[in-house]
Amino acid sequence: MAKISSPSFVLSLELKKNPLLFSVAFDELEICRAMYNTILSQYLKLEKQMKREKRYKNLFVN
Repeated sequence: MAKISSPSFVLSLELKKNPLLFSVAFDELEICRAMYNTILSQYLKLEKQMKREKRYKNLFVN
């Protein structure tokens, strides 16, 4: 069955070149990337630990 899609639009704006602005934005994006990876890593470890528990296996694994 084909997926129904809705109209999509993309707005592109040209930014004024400001090295300080790009430097700050790059630094903030790098911090966000590091936070995301750290949080994801911790979540995956906890998920793996949870799935090894007997109680989880009794509830969800048949």
